[in-house]
Parts: sequence; structure tokens; C-alpha cells
Amino acid sequence: MNRIASTILLAVGLTCALQPAVAASCSQYVAQFDQSIEREGCVCGKFLRNLKATLPQPMKIVAACDLRWANGKQIDLSRQKVSLDRYTDGDIPDGEVFITGSARLSGYFSYEPGNSGDAWFAPRPPFIALNHKALAAKLNSFKFIGADNVIRRFRVPRNLRNSNCFTANATIEIDGIRLLIGETDEAGAYPIKFKVVDIYGFKKCAEK
Repeated sequence: MNRIASTILLAVGLTCALQPAVAASCSQYVAQFDQSIEREGCVCGKFLRNLKATLPQPMKIVAACDLRWANGKQIDLSRQKVSLDRYTDGDIPDGEVFITGSARLSGYFSYEPGNSGDAWFAPRPPFIALNHKALAAKLNSFKFIGADNVIRRFRVPRNLRNSNCFTANATIEIDGIRLLIGETDEAGAYPIKFKVVDIYGFKKCAEK
């Protein structure tokens, strides 16, 4: 076997050997953001250039997992280009997206535990202009789960801690976002880390 043929075979062998390692590395990378479940079909690195999403600086997508259309058809970012900025056939892909970057946001905090979460924070102005990108509707509020943790972190006054619905004005700092897109109660945008900078104006919700 000549040297050129040997080199080609070696390169092919190395490429095949590295495929599982790359996938494993991406899964391990995603696990650093959220270790609550094991994920499959995660994409990191160069293929994310095929996922278009315009986000405020310095936010950027660093991983996408199990992207699919509403009919269940899987999206292969190694071969397909898709956009979260605009609707395709009236929808954007379902799946899970991890975003890095930090932001300081002021807005409206509300607490009302239910199947879809315990508390929400709606930035004002919106995180992304609502008339600008399809993705804006998925990031128009952030979700928080764990009622006890929410009450403690948002410094809820004692006289409201047994109330099932209240609101306040708040400023928070977020560091990273886990965005779950789909038609489920769990779907929504979750800060990976957050800090409450200021909160005031607590009041009970109006009676329904």
C-alpha cells in the first residue's frame, strides 16, 4: 500500500473514531447546564451555524437538542438550515436550546403556582422586540419552578407567603437560558442562573 492510500485510510479511521467522541462531548457539555435528565440528539459547535437565531448581545446559542417539527419530523442540523427568527409553515421547531450570556433585566414578577410553573418574570421592555422575531414570543417571559426556592430568592414578605397569587416589580440578572420549545406545560424559558437585584411593590392579585 502506498503512502497516499495509507494516509487516506488513516484519516477515514480517525474521522469514524471521533464521531462518538464528538457526540459524547456535546452531551457532557449540555449536562453542565442541566443535569436533571439525559439528552439525545444534541448539537454543538460548527453545525449550529445552520440554526439561525438573532439574540441580544452577548447572548448566543451554544447547544440544541432534539430539534423537530410539530409533526415529529427530526431536524438534522448537519444537513439542514432552520430559523428561530421566522415561522416556517406557521411554526418554529420544537426542542431544547441552551443559550449563554448574561443580562440585567427589569420587569414584572408574578407568582401563581400551577401545572406550567410557579412564577414568571416578564422583562420590560421585552427581551426581544415582540414585532421583530418569531423567537420573541418564546422569550417574552422567564419561568421559575420550586415554590419554596422562588419565595426565598425573590424575598417575598412573610404576609404573602401563604398567598397563592401575588405580583411585584423586579430587576434581575440572568446568566444563561434553557429554552424548551413545544406544546407542553414544561415549555418555556428558564434562566440557568439568576440573581434578584431589586424587588418592590408586592401586592396580591385581584380576585378572579
